[in-house]
Amino acid sequence: GQTPEGVPYYTMRFIRGETTLATAIDAAKEKGIEERLALLEPFLKGCDALRYAHSRGVIHRDLTPENVALGEFGEAVVLAWGIARARGSKEAGLDRLARHIDADREATDLQTIASAIGTPGYMPPEEVSGEPETMDERSDVYSLGAILFEILTGRLPHEAKSFYELTSKLLSEEAPDARDLDETVPGALADLCAAGLARSMDARPPTADALATAIRNWQVERERDREVEGFLREARSTLDAA
Repeated sequence: GQTPEGVPYYTMRFIRGETTLATAIDAAKEKGIEERLALLEPFLKGCDALRYAHSRGVIHRDLTPENVALGEFGEAVVLAWGIARARGSKEAGLDRLARHIDADREATDLQTIASAIGTPGYMPPEEVSGEPETMDERSDVYSLGAILFEILTGRLPHEAKSFYELTSKLLSEEAPDARDLDETVPGALADLCAAGLARSMDARPPTADALATAIRNWQVERERDREVEGFLREARSTLDAA
């Protein structure tokens, strides 16, 4: 809208709480796997937000744990849609945006190139290659895979001191297996990370919904296995008592 004086404005939702998924991951990374797996709930809510955006033809392109705000009552809100792009639309203002992000990367000791956008560490290979027009929903899936990897292991898939080092790793190396960093990581989730972090876009889950559905199916199977284990323990105790 506009004020009576003609000054343009817009309103945004106010999110109560000071926690992000990034601070939650940092607090849980030194704890056991169960504490880290508890972060799957806000992660899945973030996937649901991306599921809706993708259904409307919008690609986020800058997904990070810092951009997922956690509210006081269990809300998870995906923020920072400033470099989102509608599928099939022309790239408006990319040069100005790239210059702005270039300055940000220099300030954090991660150099970038003029045609790269996004946040180092969560950027897919097709993004750092300087071809943002090739990005689609699977690019967001890569970023979700990086966040999931960080939840499970406490670190990013590719660690680097410069943007060029990171670019080299993204374009030439597959991400490490999460189980190689922490043997307590469930195998099914490690495999999902590997799929989400695949260098080839075609090898990744096609949508955020597909990734979230696979995780939720794993949660159901895990709970079923726990129930079976509980019944077995009870049966053994009864037999021992008899």
